[in-house]
Amino acid sequence: LGQNQVVGIGDSGLDSRHCFFRDENFDEADAIAKRQAAGGGLGARFDYPNHRKIAQYVAYTDGDEGEVGGHGTHVAGSVLGSFDEGVTDTLIEPGQEWYGNATSHTGMAPAAKAAFFDMGSPVLPYIYTPDDLEDMFMPAYEVGARIHTNSWGANWNVYSGNCRSTDKFLHENQDFVVLFANGNALPQFTTGSVGAPASAKNCLSVGAARNSNRSLNITKYSYGAPEEPRWWHTCGTDDCADEMAFFSSSGPTYDNRIKPDVVAPGFWIHSAQSDIEADTCAIAALLGTSMATPVTAGNTALVRQWFTDGYFPSGSPNKEDAFTPMGALLKAMLVNGAADMATQQLLPPNGVIDLSGSSPNIMSGFGRVQLNNNMLLSGNKAGEKYVFVDGDYSDMPVLEASGDSKTYEFIVEEGASFRATMVYYDAPASELATVAIINDLDVAVESPDGTIFYPNGLSAADKLNTVEQINVVATVSGTYKVTVSASSILSGPQPFAVVVSGEIEEPVTPPGGPDNTIVIVIGVGCGAVVIVCAAIMFMRRRSPPSQKDMFTDVEAKNPAYDLSNPGGKLPEL
Repeated sequence: LGQNQVVGIGDSGLDSRHCFFRDENFDEADAIAKRQAAGGGLGARFDYPNHRKIAQYVAYTDGDEGEVGGHGTHVAGSVLGSFDEGVTDTLIEPGQEWYGNATSHTGMAPAAKAAFFDMGSPVLPYIYTPDDLEDMFMPAYEVGARIHTNSWGANWNVYSGNCRSTDKFLHENQDFVVLFANGNALPQFTTGSVGAPASAKNCLSVGAARNSNRSLNITKYSYGAPEEPRWWHTCGTDDCADEMAFFSSSGPTYDNRIKPDVVAPGFWIHSAQSDIEADTCAIAALLGTSMATPVTAGNTALVRQWFTDGYFPSGSPNKEDAFTPMGALLKAMLVNGAADMATQQLLPPNGVIDLSGSSPNIMSGFGRVQLNNNMLLSGNKAGEKYVFVDGDYSDMPVLEASGDSKTYEFIVEEGASFRATMVYYDAPASELATVAIINDLDVAVESPDGTIFYPNGLSAADKLNTVEQINVVATVSGTYKVTVSASSILSGPQPFAVVVSGEIEEPVTPPGGPDNTIVIVIGVGCGAVVIVCAAIMFMRRRSPPSQKDMFTDVEAKNPAYDLSNPGGKLPEL
């Protein structure tokens, strides 16, 4: 899982001697010494083409994590940690029996490699970013990374300089996807608490869900007092994985856009714990949107591999079907497959907020990432569903000017259901813009009887969001038209990506059909297959020995934000 994928990570540092990352055929101590001696800055770049796990290390501030329990090491472990051949003991570390076997804690994409950008220094509760985030994204891009994850941000709901540089890079590099943690609101979720750069238009902003009941039951034993569970061991739903964590920052953005885009488990996530000197296999449990974001990044790598290895559309690897996906397509896949959340957790005694049937919303966005709702694999039938995509980077769907459109036609049987998601990377707005949107693309569905379905629960076109989704249950049989149209293009051309999933058969291209129309047949009970992915989202077991969460303010103009500020650190529970 994750073969031939490189994921960029910008964070506090990486303990390359941890068994999740070390290479037994590589002198890790010598490499760390050379990185430390490089003096920092963008020139302190070290590429490792033959390393087992680390493709690149940019020692922007220093060349190592340098502390016990570092944030960046934990984040990297959740993305792609995997054990080297030198690990022979099934127990990770003495005294950590509740964590189980070593193989229980590999990252979401354990065969992937990291391009790490080190922005932290030991024990300092903040990190330093480049003035222009392109300086962080581009080195990773040059060694093959097309995914970049960032578990940091500011407690400002604005369109910041980092938002602009993120949107600019993505608009200019349509095969890239950037993830940001949505933020941790304190003492509990509040509306409009999303932070920058998660408030950027084109990034994938990630909120934090809770976890399965089984995982929370394991958490009790780490305290040695299972008969006295803490309040977080219970939740308002049958499965705590359907509940939003109390601290997860909420939208909308300052200009009323939906954030987060998606959510993932971020409540006591077990991953790598760094050490100062000795080689280690230690594990730590942390909570925050900082933890949900790398889990999502690892799953994004699996989606990308599904395309680059040619699993789409047959469900089996086929070189002839392989293609490079647009970053917007990866984002659309995650959004299109997201599962509705049931409730928003509040601090006792406030109960929960009912979220059922409300997606998208400003608390859980489009829902919890769920790979088996979209990704088809042969031999794993979990329903009758087909997935159609348009988002090949070598042949991107593009609208050139205002008024242009592209239509996808579906012949649908009465009672069949489908979901259509459209995502595009908009041109960057000016820093501190009052409204961020520049190019306005819209998606709509027209039924055979002329009824128009609009996205995101609206009764008209969405004029603010770059992510739009429509759910349709066919009330009549016939041709349903999904149309992406350019209401306004001020800086064109504008590429976009589309994902449609449902009770769909193979696409059918009509003889003599217009170039801008694709026809697809949808029917009930058509017998396609759906993925059951072993690395699907839920499954990192949790326990809470510490509460360090580095959702910090790292805007270039404020590089020394202190985590002691209650807006940047989770409280003791």
